[in-house]
Amino acid sequence: MANKKKTEDPVTETPEATPVPVIEPVSITQTDTAAARVTEIEVPAGHVLLVAIDANGNDVAGSDFFYAEKSYKRFYGDETKFRVKKKLN
Repeated sequence: MANKKKTEDPVTETPEATPVPVIEPVSITQTDTAAARVTEIEVPAGHVLLVAIDANGNDVAGSDFFYAEKSYKRFYGDETKFRVKKKLN
C-alpha cells in the first residue's frame, strides 16, 4: 500500500475576537496648530543651511539645502542669490 499523507482538519473554532478600534476622521484645522508649524532643523556638523532668495530678498520656498561650511562661500557666496539660514553653534 502506498503511504497516504495525513490531511489536517480545517480549523472550525474561531479565536476570541477583540473589537477593532474605529478610526475617527480628523480635519486639517484640528491638526494645524502653532505648535505643529514650529520646526527645528538640526544642522549637521561642518555644514550650513543655505536658502535661495528672490529679487526682493525673500526666501524661496523649498530651496533650503545643506552645504559644507568650509567651501560654501566659493559657490554660494553671492549674497544677492543665497543667504545662510542657519549655522551649527
